Amino acid sequence: MQRKGLATTLKQARQFIVHGHVSIDGRKVTIPGYLVKRSEEDKITFNPRSPIANELHPLRSAPKPAEAPAAPPAREEKSPKVDKVGKVIKKVDGDVEEDADLPDLPQEE
Repeated sequence: MQRKGLATTLKQARQFIVHGHVSIDGRKVTIPGYLVKRSEEDKITFNPRSPIANELHPLRSAPKPAEAPAAPPAREEKSPKVDKVGKVIKKVDGDVEEDADLPDLPQEE
């Protein structure tokens, strides 16, 4: 349905099928998992009894989505000392480094 241009999204295609707006070779299909044979691919149409079959229906004139959405812009890395609110965490006298208590491990060869 989506590849053929009868629906703008996969979700919309599934909804059209479940609501009985689709027919294949003149037979209404209401099962989204129906496996369409290659010989039936050209026979997928809107059900003639469906209101969506009318060319003037608003869902038929919906703009086509873009082929693939653009990748989101790269996010800037925040300093590890800044929390989610954006406040700088201050170091207090008496703070101990996290790994200061750990003994040095022998290195493996």
